[in-house]
Amino acid sequence: MVGCTKRGWSWSLLLAVALSTSCSAPPSFGEVSAAISGGQATNGHPHVGLLAMQSGTSRSTCTATLIGKRHVLTAAHCQVADATTTFNLDDGRSYSGEKFIPHPDWKFNGDDDDIAVVRLSQTVDLTPAVLADQAPTVGQSLLLVGYGVTMCREVTLSNGARAISCTNDAEVKRQATNSVAEVLDKDFSFNGWGATCRGDSGGPAFATVAQVEVQIGVTSRGDLPCGQRSIDTRVDRYADWIRNVSGGDVRFASDGSPPPPTSTNAPTVSFSTPTAGASVAVGQTTVSLNAAAANGASLTDVALLVDDTKVASKSAAPFDFAVDLSPGKHSLRAVATDDAGRKGETHIEISADPTPARATFGSGCKGPTDCQSGICLEEAGARYCSASCTPTADDCPGSSQCVAADSQYVCAGVALSSEDHRLVSGCAIGASSTRSLPFWALLGLMLLLGRRRGR
Repeated sequence: MVGCTKRGWSWSLLLAVALSTSCSAPPSFGEVSAAISGGQATNGHPHVGLLAMQSGTSRSTCTATLIGKRHVLTAAHCQVADATTTFNLDDGRSYSGEKFIPHPDWKFNGDDDDIAVVRLSQTVDLTPAVLADQAPTVGQSLLLVGYGVTMCREVTLSNGARAISCTNDAEVKRQATNSVAEVLDKDFSFNGWGATCRGDSGGPAFATVAQVEVQIGVTSRGDLPCGQRSIDTRVDRYADWIRNVSGGDVRFASDGSPPPPTSTNAPTVSFSTPTAGASVAVGQTTVSLNAAAANGASLTDVALLVDDTKVASKSAAPFDFAVDLSPGKHSLRAVATDDAGRKGETHIEISADPTPARATFGSGCKGPTDCQSGICLEEAGARYCSASCTPTADDCPGSSQCVAADSQYVCAGVALSSEDHRLVSGCAIGASSTRSLPFWALLGLMLLLGRRRGR
């Protein structure tokens, strides 16, 4: 364990090196991650885990700390575009990341604001770390924890090129001790052996304040060789932001007693409309939730968050919320709280499109504008998207048939069972073996036909 950073190369005496293990791809110049140097293996601090980012065949690792039931704290430079993120604990449990949230002021390959929160897809049954909301002080004792290598140094290759050489001993939890050497505006530094190195990025620096161990830093960067100067992001400087993006799922030292423990009797909440993955129109839409308290408890609040921003909350049904959506993908999160302080939550992703995709043949519809063909067919009380056809051509999808309806021909009768003439898939229709049915056979069919419009 020794420290490193994500900086562009400058061939000065002190080279800054990134602290994550291949935080975006195999490390290139100026993109080396960090591990504990001058430390020892440990199985302590169970809420500190290995954060793995997988993108295709490329895998990179950092360190992260559980700070709430569903949130971990790490470094912003650990984020890998289009990668799946997993938080792995020493006891073998693994939790997939639902969303990686870097601080909005962090710039790629920058130094400041190198802090991020990862929301997990499910709750973790483990006591989280307590976070500091007071500034560190010079001389304050530190306990560093991480999964990085024990040494990285600059080497000169046979062709004269400079490169970074690291020991091959990452993904082992180690800890080391040090003390705060300098307190900066958004960071603090510590020097010498017992430092962070490649793979320790995002890991915690703990200190004891009023007899309580609190996380005061997040491993960010440092100099080569590992074991020189290391720099951590100050947790206290980002307390408000952490509270906001975690939805309050965090405990700071000033909060006093811990929040109520996770309970199997937490309230339930789910999305009625829209459903996960749905495409809705840009502009105002209604989000409807179902929520209920358990075991005689009462709901006190049901809140809707859009893209991590609270839109509104209600204390009684109906839990319908009007939201205004801009074009693009959006994250919807619902949180229900009961009178005992227990929380239940759920999350979906949707997209808002200027022109929502229209349904294809066989899909349900309400009217002609729902269908790509402009034809919505109703049969036996069910409606589905149909298509126009030519009676002399075999141009209807699947086993559907071309039938006359009003002044045109449409495809109807999808996958009928020859045994009982009931619907197998598609919408119900009377059985027929002919390609073109007489008008009497279409009684009970109502064709909802709209003119096709250019998009």
